[in-house]
Amino acid sequence: MDFYSVVLKKSASYWVALCLENGIVAQGDNPEQSMSKLQEAIESFFSFPGGTREPEKSPRC
Repeated sequence: MDFYSVVLKKSASYWVALCLENGIVAQGDNPEQSMSKLQEAIESFFSFPGGTREPEKSPRC
């Protein structure tokens, strides 16, 4: 099981969940729904060919 850092924020009438390690974002009507959708999005991302658990390196200018 992998662990991620998540920021939850209320925005207008919905909640936003942002995963700090990979930048994946989800939203829902409440914190639980946004976290559930975020977990689903993370699992989907890593099941897709080309999805990686390694952080991307930024190009040097």
